[in-house]
Amino acid sequence: TGTYTLTLTANDGELETTDTVTIDVIDQPANSAPTVDAGGNQTITLPGGATLNGTVSDDGLPTPPNITTLWSATGPGTVTFGDLNNVDTTASFSTDGEYTLTLTAHDGDLTSADSLLVTVNPEPPNAPPTVDAGPDQSITLPSGVALDGTVDDDGLPNPPALTTTWTASGPGTVNFTDAGAVDTSATFSTDGTYTLTLTADDGGGTPTTDSVTITVSPAPAGFYYLTFTSTTAIPGVGSVRDEDIVSFDPSTGEWAVYFDGSDVGIAPGDVDAIHVRDNGSILMSLDRDMAVPGITGGPDGTNVDESDVILFTPTSTGENTTGSFSFHFDGSDLGLESKSEDIDGIYELGDGSLAISTRGSLKPTGGPNGSDEDVHIFSGTYGAVTAGQFALYFDGSDVGFGGVGNHDNDAFSFDDSGVMYFSTVGTYSAAGGSGDDEDVSSFVGTFGASTTGSAALNLDLSAVGIDPSEDLNGMHFS
Repeated sequence: TGTYTLTLTANDGELETTDTVTIDVIDQPANSAPTVDAGGNQTITLPGGATLNGTVSDDGLPTPPNITTLWSATGPGTVTFGDLNNVDTTASFSTDGEYTLTLTAHDGDLTSADSLLVTVNPEPPNAPPTVDAGPDQSITLPSGVALDGTVDDDGLPNPPALTTTWTASGPGTVNFTDAGAVDTSATFSTDGTYTLTLTADDGGGTPTTDSVTITVSPAPAGFYYLTFTSTTAIPGVGSVRDEDIVSFDPSTGEWAVYFDGSDVGIAPGDVDAIHVRDNGSILMSLDRDMAVPGITGGPDGTNVDESDVILFTPTSTGENTTGSFSFHFDGSDLGLESKSEDIDGIYELGDGSLAISTRGSLKPTGGPNGSDEDVHIFSGTYGAVTAGQFALYFDGSDVGFGGVGNHDNDAFSFDDSGVMYFSTVGTYSAAGGSGDDEDVSSFVGTFGASTTGSAALNLDLSAVGIDPSEDLNGMHFS
């Protein structure tokens, strides 16, 4: 320490100049220990942990500064720090009790420490889940049931591992849309009384259950008119061709020929869409362009194509079919001209409008466009000059029928309650149901641009004598 005079001299070889500066040197200040605050005492409950907000400050001595921090603990169990060298960190505890957590700071010369007390309460005991499967319900086939269960749990043990499952007992098969979801839907293969049980398991004890009783009434009697893509053996009838229509009565199991296409000159001419009116006349569409003998009212003489609908008015039906044809719907007037717009499903509504599906994409003039799994309703005027507008009625992609060729809706009908009966071009699995191409399924739900609902197998033709290799491609349900 002391006062020093420092002189700077410059000499250019002839002259010399100097200047001085005075330096006062004082003693270095003494190093002070770091100041440490570990934070306030805490009380937590397992499995929760503690959030630690420590504070350390230092005078920067000795030089260069080199301060380090460290958390340590004492108590009845093991303490795990998120980062034991960070003043702000977390701590978890293996068991309950009182723990002393100490934050120590060292500046390379001196050390300071501060502690806090953490009181750890034990984890509360696990309570089993509470389960409510919902109210008992009664339905009529082919309708399904919407299940509105409720499950509550305390989140223990930790981490939570709650699982839920629906199971069923009864006289038939129950298909759940999602058996692991608390809120789901179910369809039934046959009538009877079913018990559906909702089970909740939190992994920490005995699972909890609650049940609901579903009373399923049989479907009302129905009558089917059907066509097939190729020659098909019909029990008690023999072989029918693709231009023929057969009837089936589920209440008696009886099959019969209703329309023999060869009798009225449309062979070969696969009938691939039908609607049978209450008076017995038949709206139909064919899968190929052809001349229909004697047809009246058409825009091109006797010629019809795949996007047209014609009407057959019978004078007799069955093995000796007679009657006359008239023109009903000209698809080309509405821009249905490509092969993909072959009409493969029709149904006439009570107001005379026509529900239609097509083999491929539907692209009518003025829209809306549709896909082969959809059903559109046409409203307008009919005959040689057809005019009007389409509207989407069943959007198959909304309920899982989109994007798969097998899911093409190639036959459909409706009953008086609005249930849609349908068959697909191949095996389908969608909307909670499944079926083969020779089967009839039902769809119950809401219709329109936002279609919701569920499907279920309604008539398994292989169970009533039709070979599974056959393909149903036209249908009317009455």
